[in-house]
Amino acid sequence: MKNYFEIEGLKNIYLEDSYVIDIKETESGIIFDMEFVLKPAHSCYSEPLSNEQYCYKDGTIEFIGCSSINWISRSKQVFTDRNKNVDHGNIDSFFRKGAVNHLEGDWGIVEFTNSERDLVITLIGNL
Repeated sequence: MKNYFEIEGLKNIYLEDSYVIDIKETESGIIFDMEFVLKPAHSCYSEPLSNEQYCYKDGTIEFIGCSSINWISRSKQVFTDRNKNVDHGNIDSFFRKGAVNHLEGDWGIVEFTNSERDLVITLIGNL
């Protein structure tokens, strides 16, 4: 079993406090639109804004070439912060067991198969 922080590209991202903004499912993949929390060792890290606890950067986690996408549970629950921004909670658990990914959060639980090299992390804006 491999935890997400052992996967290249996610080593310096703290998913448990990052926000899931949207989840899109394609014919052969899943895309999580995120507001990432970057750890100080991340190459795009900057000091947090005065009113924030962490360094936040928008981005995506894209799982491509997926097969066997299995939603164990799914929730439409949303959260609204004091600035009226809406999110679906966090990714509370993400690990790989062989080629199977297991992700879990307030938004649901999903398992799917793909290659670790078919994981794309993208940071957008505010870099």
